Amino acid sequence: MKIATGIISLVLMVVMAIQTMGVGLGSAILSDKHSGAGTGVLLILLYLIGGAFVFAKPIVSVCPFVMAFIIGISVGPHATFKDLTF
Repeated sequence: MKIATGIISLVLMVVMAIQTMGVGLGSAILSDKHSGAGTGVLLILLYLIGGAFVFAKPIVSVCPFVMAFIIGISVGPHATFKDLTF
């Protein structure tokens, strides 16, 4: 279970990183300040921390995942980049 959770979180982190880089590039070109790319970078870091801790200390990894959930749900609907909610 730990290995599956770690792999899923790291794969989702890579997918989110690719999307966030695309959104950041698009918002830089269009001068859009409400795209949510900065929040995406924060979620990437939280997924990385949660995925790293799931192997050694699974109970510690719950905190970054819960923080990522709260931030994604609260910021996602208000940003241009709607994928943050997922």
